[in-house]
Amino acid sequence: MINLQVFLDELFQSLGRSLYFFYGAPEEINAIDWSSWLPKFLAGLTICVLLITLFWLIYRGALLSMRRLSKRFNVKSQSQGRIAKGFKYLWYLASAIVVASQIGIDSATIKSSVNAVFIGAIFFGLWIAMDRVIESTFKNNDLNASIMQLSKNVVSVLLVVFAIAALMKQFGFDLVSIVAGLGIVGLAVGFAAQSTLADFIAGITILIEQPFKIGDWVRINEKEGMVERIALRTTRIRTRDNVSIVIPNSTVAAAEVTNLTARHLVRFKASFGIAYEEHVDEARQVILKAIESTEFVLKTPAPMIMVDELADSGVNLYLLFWLLPANIDKQPKITAALLETIHKSLVDADIEIPYPHVQLLTNKP
Repeated sequence: MINLQVFLDELFQSLGRSLYFFYGAPEEINAIDWSSWLPKFLAGLTICVLLITLFWLIYRGALLSMRRLSKRFNVKSQSQGRIAKGFKYLWYLASAIVVASQIGIDSATIKSSVNAVFIGAIFFGLWIAMDRVIESTFKNNDLNASIMQLSKNVVSVLLVVFAIAALMKQFGFDLVSIVAGLGIVGLAVGFAAQSTLADFIAGITILIEQPFKIGDWVRINEKEGMVERIALRTTRIRTRDNVSIVIPNSTVAAAEVTNLTARHLVRFKASFGIAYEEHVDEARQVILKAIESTEFVLKTPAPMIMVDELADSGVNLYLLFWLLPANIDKQPKITAALLETIHKSLVDADIEIPYPHVQLLTNKP
C-alpha cells in the first residue's frame, strides 16, 4: 500500500527540482540547495512583480491622459478604442520582456521578438492610415463603394505580405528561399483552383467596368434582385422573396446583365382590353383619372395608355407607368393594384371588358 505522505513528499521534491533546473541550476546537482537558490528566485519574482506593476500604472496613466485629451479635442470613440488597445499591447509587451529576461531567455531572441512586435505595430498603423486615406479619397470624389472595397483589400493583402516578410527576417529566415517556395506553391494552387481564379479576375473586371453597383436592381440570366454585395469571387443579390442568391463572378461576366435602375427611372407595362363596341378615348380618360391616386406611380413622366393590338375578342390596350428605383421590389404588387383599379373603373363606367367567345353564323335554308 502506498504511503500518502511519502508520495506527496516525492511529488513536491520533483516539482521543486524541475523548477530549480528551469531557473538555470546545473543538472548535475542532485540535491536542491534552497538556501542559495530561493533568494535568487524570490529576487527575480519581486523584480517581475514590481516592473509589471510599474508598467500597469504607466498604462493606466496613459489611458486617463488619452481620455482627457480626447474630450478636449473631440476625438472619435473608435479612435480612442484603437489607441487604448495600443497602450494595452505595449503593456503586454513590456511585461513579457521583463518575464523573459528574468527566466533566462537569450537576449538575442528577446531583441528579435521586440523588433518583430514594433514592426507589426508599424504595419498595423500603416494599415489604419491607408484605410483612412482610401476611404476619404473615394468619399470626397464620390467614387464607387465597390472599387473602394477592392482597393482596401488589395492594400491589406500587400501590407500583410510585406509584414510577414519583415517579421520572418527578424528571426533569421531566408526570404529568397521562402519566396521561391511560395512561387511553386502558388503555381500548384493556380492549377488546382482555376475556377476560383477565373471568378477573382471576373470580380476585378466587374468592379472596374461597373455594369452595376450595390443597391441596383439587376437581372442576371433568369435571376432578378437587388445587388447586396460585390466581392472578389461572388456577387450576391436579394430577390423580392427576400432570398439571397450568390452568383460566381465568372458567371456574371459571361451573362447578359440587365440593370433596371441605371437610368434612375424605370417604366413598366400592364395589359388589359375593352370590347370593340367601346371607345378607346373614353376608356383612356376613365382609367387615367382612376389611377391618379395610386401609390408609388409617378405623375411625371405621366402614365400613358396605348393600343396594343386589335385582337379577336376586343381591343387590347396597355398602360405604361413609371416607378422610382427604390420601389422596383414592389412592382408586382403595384401592377396588381393598378389592374384592380382599371377593372373597377371600367365596370363603374359601364365599359365592357371582353372575354373570348365564338359567334356562329348560319345560312338560311
